[in-house]
Amino acid sequence: MIKNLALLSLAFVAISLSSCKKNNTTPTPDTTASLVATVDGVVTEFNVNLKGWEYGTSPDNRVTAIQGKTSDGTMLAISLLETPVAGKTYSDADTNDGNKPIIIYQKPTSTVEYFNDHNASNVPSVTITSVTSTTLDGTFKGRLIKDPATDKTDTILITNGKFHISNLIHNP
Repeated sequence: MIKNLALLSLAFVAISLSSCKKNNTTPTPDTTASLVATVDGVVTEFNVNLKGWEYGTSPDNRVTAIQGKTSDGTMLAISLLETPVAGKTYSDADTNDGNKPIIIYQKPTSTVEYFNDHNASNVPSVTITSVTSTTLDGTFKGRLIKDPATDKTDTILITNGKFHISNLIHNP
C-alpha cells in the first residue's frame, strides 16, 4: 500500500514537474549535479533540469526523489521511500516495501513509462554512497519493464548508474 502511494506520488511529481510553472515548492534545476547511466548499452546523461528533493507524503513518511532528462527529453526518475541513509542499498529484492527503490524511465515521444521489473534477475537497486544536508551521491542499476501484465519482453536495462545531487531540497 505504501509503495503504491509513493509510486503514484512520484509519477504525479514527475509529470507535474515536467509540465508546471515554477513555484515555491518545485525545486529548481541543480546545475552542478549529474545523473548518468548506461541504458541498453548506451551511456546516457540525464542532466537537463536535474533536481533532487525530499518531501513528506504524510506526517511520518518521507520520499526522496531524483529526476533528470536527456537533451531529447527522455526522463529518468529515482525514488526512495525514506530519507536516504549513507551506505544503505535499497533493493527491489528486499521483502520490506519501504526499502525498495522506484525507478521510472520515459521516452519523450511516448506516454509509456517503464517501471521496476520485480521478477528480473537484475532487479533495480540504489546504493547511497554519501549524504549530507545538501548533497546526495549514489549508484543504481536494474531492469525496467513497460507492462508486466501485457508485455514481458519490452524492457530497459540500466547499468553503471551514478548520481550526484549538490543541492538537495527539503520540502515539508
